[in-house]
Amino acid sequence: QFATAELGYLLSELGRGRESRAWFEESLSLARTLYGDDDDDVLDLLTQLSRVFSIAGDYPRALKFRNEVLELSQRKFAKDNLKIGFAHHDVAVSLLSIGDTKQAESHFAAAIRIFEKQSPTATESIGLAQLDLSDIYTQTKNFAKAAETIETALTHLRNRPDYEVEVADALAALSFVLGRQGNQEPAVGHAREALRIYQRVLGENHADVTLKKQALSLHYSRKEISKSLCNFTVTLCG
Repeated sequence: QFATAELGYLLSELGRGRESRAWFEESLSLARTLYGDDDDDVLDLLTQLSRVFSIAGDYPRALKFRNEVLELSQRKFAKDNLKIGFAHHDVAVSLLSIGDTKQAESHFAAAIRIFEKQSPTATESIGLAQLDLSDIYTQTKNFAKAAETIETALTHLRNRPDYEVEVADALAALSFVLGRQGNQEPAVGHAREALRIYQRVLGENHADVTLKKQALSLHYSRKEISKSLCNFTVTLCG
């Protein structure tokens, strides 16, 4: 069982998702037979399978395994255990990926409640969950609520050296929703700050920086935000 799991991890790291799934599933079957459904190895393998399917874009299968992780975590741990919070968060992400925003919002809220009880040890988790939750409000065009949620996320993520890219992601998201509300000046300011963080942390020539520039520019290509994409690019990068 250990050998099959290790092979699954190795193939996953190599980007060979289909093969890694097969070995993880084999290892999961062996772990259940050897140790029972509630064993820690079973929990770990369910988590890994959910991630592999999510990376592959098979969100319904990822959701199936993440629901199993949540149910098993609720049986194994106290109700406010961080592992249950993480499980709720992962379920919410999968639900959001398949468009079930109502259920996703419920699971995000459950995750955040647990993280807040564990604060300050879980402050980054609160921030990341709030940032993901803001996607729901953005998708449903509740931009005021999205902005409020992103600002909450930023209070938990700022000044955390390991989360600078996530801070930049939050600033970019905030710039988008403020722009959609017509708040051009703060929107452009947040966009510029986000881009500077990306450039500093990732490097000017990093492929992700180019993608971030394109994404930020697209936010401001509409006439109500900027008269032209060229003018915006000068403002953003100047």
